[in-house]
Formats: sequence, C-alpha cells, structure tokens
Amino acid sequence: CGAAGDPVGEQPEVEALRPEDAIGFATMDPSREDDECMPEEEIAVDAQAWRISETRTLVWLPCQRGAYQLVGALFLVGDDGETERLALPYPHAAGDMLSELSTGEFTYDTSTRIAEDLIRYRGLGDCGRRLRYRVGAVGLTLVEHREKACAENPTEGGPESWPVLFPRSE
Repeated sequence: CGAAGDPVGEQPEVEALRPEDAIGFATMDPSREDDECMPEEEIAVDAQAWRISETRTLVWLPCQRGAYQLVGALFLVGDDGETERLALPYPHAAGDMLSELSTGEFTYDTSTRIAEDLIRYRGLGDCGRRLRYRVGAVGLTLVEHREKACAENPTEGGPESWPVLFPRSE
C-alpha cells in the first residue's frame, strides 16, 4: 500500500545525483579498501565525475601517485547511490581477455563519449599501454588497445605511435 496520495505500486522519482555526491558514494565503496588509497590531500589531485546517462555517473578516484603517474579507480554510481567498481577489459597479445581494476591517467571526452586510460611504463613515456573505451549507460566498451614494450634504446613517439593490439587488423 502506498503512502497517502501515492498510487499503489509506483516508485517515487529519484533525484539526479550531483557529481560531488556521486564522488562521495564512490569514496565509500568497500572495494577501495584493497587499493591502499592515500588521502586526497596527499595526492593533490581531485576526483572526477561525469554524467553518462539519465541515472548514472562515471567517477574516477585517484588512489596513489606512482613514479610516473597517478593510479586510480573507476566507479559507476546510480542516482539511488548504488555503486559498482569497474574493471577495464583489454585483450592480451595471446588473445585472452584481461581486466585491470586500477587506472593510470584517465580522461573522458563528453562530446565523443570516449574514455582513455594511459599507463606509462617508465618516465620517458616512450612505452606503455593506452586503452580507449566508448562509454555507455552500463559501462565501457573497448574500441582500441595500443601497447609498446620498453626497449633499451628508447624511441621517440607517444601512444599514437605504439602498435595497435585491438582491434586486430587481418
């Protein structure tokens, strides 16, 4: 039976979360306990939140400052406060699908709906892994995977010059 004046069976509308509220819910997610995330003031980088659908927000939380970049975590937060930790899927060179819970430098372009995760394997930035995803209401779909192993004699060129591992060209 609904409250006085409420039709039986109808759910009240849930108000859209503000980005800062979505960040708060992601910060409280219990899956962060294993990340050993530092307090934000020690990292000096703000969390980011982007509205990706009528009811969901994508949240990136910085966790640690590595030698060459930040390490973070991604979450989908619903307007009802339900939080889901996202793993980044990508193919291994042998063809198996792998997933990574941590991100590197994470960016999202709201106009193209493309997210990018860049992990540099060393300070020169000449080697590493770049994953690009199309962002939808339910998560991430891989559109490109570039990766280059580090060599003794570094070559110039950044992620755009690294070999494409996905999609595979036949």
